[in-house]
Amino acid sequence: MLAAATFLVVLSAGCALAGSSATLTIHYEATPISEIALGDDYINLQVGSSVSGDEPTTYTASTTYDLTTNGFDGKLSGSIGDDVAGGLSLSAELTPPEGAVGCGEVVLGRSPVDLITGIAPTAAGGLGLTFRLTAGVEAGLVEPSHTLFTLTVTDR
Repeated sequence: MLAAATFLVVLSAGCALAGSSATLTIHYEATPISEIALGDDYINLQVGSSVSGDEPTTYTASTTYDLTTNGFDGKLSGSIGDDVAGGLSLSAELTPPEGAVGCGEVVLGRSPVDLITGIAPTAAGGLGLTFRLTAGVEAGLVEPSHTLFTLTVTDR
């Protein structure tokens, strides 16, 4: 039994006395992250009622969006693929993440418009996104149609 104990001590001492080392360079970085997701794939807006003597009722539909970004002074902009028919107006309003500034209700068109500015690094989910369709009587009857909404996050 004494011989076994001595053998273990010798093995342990042999490992502790090894004297070589090696080095390795570790490269690290945090690359830009700009991820956005919409809560729904489809929104339905239909103007179809009015009070006698008033303009047609404005209709709204809401969904949510999620945003993760590690950039500073970012913004969200929105656009639609095709302009809506004459006499109609399609607008959007987003709830900004903490510390950012919402631009209020903004009319959408084919050119991107700012919806939120001053976005700092954030990870926020379930933020509000409301669309509003407004029709004047001059719009007349408008056949059912659709357009694509694009929401883009960018760093300035």
